Amino acid sequence: MIGGWATNIQSAAGVLQGMIFTNGLSTVSLLYGGQAGAYCQGSTCASKKAGIVISKLQALGGDPNSLQSPCYFESGNYYEKQ
Repeated sequence: MIGGWATNIQSAAGVLQGMIFTNGLSTVSLLYGGQAGAYCQGSTCASKKAGIVISKLQALGGDPNSLQSPCYFESGNYYEKQ
C-alpha cells in the first residue's frame, strides 16, 4: 500500500511540475483558477479550493504567488539557487 501512495504522490508532483514550469501556472491562483488547462477546473476552484491551498501553503512558509523552488537538484543533492 505504501508503494501505491508514493507512486501516486510522485505522479501528482510530475503533473504539477509540468503545469508550473512548462505551462507557466506558477501561482496557486493560476493553478486553481478554474479555467481550462488549470490543475483544478470548475466553478468552485477559485472560490473554495484556492483559499484552502493558499492557507496551508502559507502555514508551511510557502509563497502562493511563486511556486517555483528556490533550489535545484544536481547529482543527487538539492542546492539553493544563487
